[in-house]
This record gives sequence, structure tokens and C-alpha cells, in this order.
Amino acid sequence: FAEAEHIIVDEAQNFRQEDGDWYKKAEGIMERGENNGVFWIFVDYFQKSHTEADGLPDVFRQNHVILTVCVRNSFRIYNEVSNLIKEISSGTIGRQYRGSMKEHLEK
Repeated sequence: FAEAEHIIVDEAQNFRQEDGDWYKKAEGIMERGENNGVFWIFVDYFQKSHTEADGLPDVFRQNHVILTVCVRNSFRIYNEVSNLIKEISSGTIGRQYRGSMKEHLEK
């Protein structure tokens, strides 16, 4: 994955560590690149489908952005994420964005 610029993980609450530490592997891919990529993880702990370790950092050490709009259409999700990636890559918003996603999407 030498040319990976961004990593986006959806439904991360269902990932497991039994085949290795997927989170550290993904983090390593992002850290070795020279790009200004993003590593975003979407998770809903109320939808977790197992009781095994998921490999995510402790919930209190995670950056949080609470999604306030439900988007169930994959085309709309792709468009929103693509726009955010362009903004992050161009330096328009910071790599560690910490604001209201609703406010950001309304801009």
C-alpha cells in the first residue's frame, strides 16, 4: 500500500484483532507516507456485533466528531468524503478536525 493517500474505515466496531493489530497497520501506512492524508474511522459502539477486542484506541483517547445527519446513500457519502479529503489535502481544514460535522458540511 505504498501509494495509499487516505484510509477510511466504516463499521470499525465490527473489526477484530484476532488476525493482527489492524489499527496499528493502518496507522503505519499513513505515517510512512509523505502526504497529508487522513485516517478516519467511523464507529457506532451500539452496533457492535461481537465481544472480542476491536483494536481501537480507548474511547477517551479518540478524537470525536459526532455525525448529526444520517446519510444512507453511498453516492452522497462518497461525495461528502471526497470533498472533505480535498479540503484536508489542500490545507483548508486541519488534519485533526475537531468541530461540529454539521457546521462543516453546511459551509
